[in-house]
Amino acid sequence: MCCLVFLGGCQKNSVPKAQQSNDEGLIGKIVIKEGYFDAAGNIASQGRVYSEARRVYVYQLTSMREVAYNGSFVNAIYSDLITETTTDEYGVFKLQLPVGNYSIFVQEQDQYYAELKLFRNDFYFFPVTIQRNETAKELFEVNIGIKE
Repeated sequence: MCCLVFLGGCQKNSVPKAQQSNDEGLIGKIVIKEGYFDAAGNIASQGRVYSEARRVYVYQLTSMREVAYNGSFVNAIYSDLITETTTDEYGVFKLQLPVGNYSIFVQEQDQYYAELKLFRNDFYFFPVTIQRNETAKELFEVNIGIKE
């Protein structure tokens, strides 16, 4: 079970206000997992878990067919970019978004990272649903393996 702790000081970017109420959006936290981890997500050896400022991109809901990828990383995204922001130093961000389904991508050097997850009978990258008058809260784990 994950417990999310959200700290203040988030940077905000938003889409036009005519498309949403102030209550709709996303609060997210980026956690970087570097090293070797077992299937349960525990550090197996030579690993660390940390957060830091990262660039985050929100695209329309994006499947494997809408990207060019190389292993765990995405080189190009061919769906529509909705907005982008930079997390605070703790990896936390907050965005106002209209009701809908989105994919979240995290910049990792000159590429993007996002896990594929089953959502509505297909696989999409970090799918997030924003519902009317609600703020979604999500933890996004970026598994970058061993840095060389």
